[in-house]
Amino acid sequence: METWPSDLAALLATLSLGTVGTSIFIGQLPGDFAPGTVAVLITPTAGSPSLPDGILHFPRCQILVRCNSFASAWTRAMAIYAALADRGATTLGTSQGCLIKPIQTPFSIGLDERQAWRVVCNYQISLSVT
Repeated sequence: METWPSDLAALLATLSLGTVGTSIFIGQLPGDFAPGTVAVLITPTAGSPSLPDGILHFPRCQILVRCNSFASAWTRAMAIYAALADRGATTLGTSQGCLIKPIQTPFSIGLDERQAWRVVCNYQISLSVT
């Protein structure tokens, strides 16, 4: 179960939405990451409780897209939203039949300290553990 952020990053790369370690990151962006480059950041957040049998887990994450061009950040965030919202059941690592659903549509949280736009969306994941 603990590998799901890496598995989600790999899924986004497979969908041509970035490259893990180059434009897709988990937890934090590198300190020297240029604001002119589109970056995708996956941050695990508080999820819902697992089912008592421990087979289904419900982690959540926030996917942030950052770029000094609002249009570029918005376009990538919407592409991720569309790819995950319409995906249906998928496989994340060894967990099959996973559902990844947006909690709301992407929205801007404004500029960061380096004058890069940030667009975010929160996702609920249904993860089966076998």
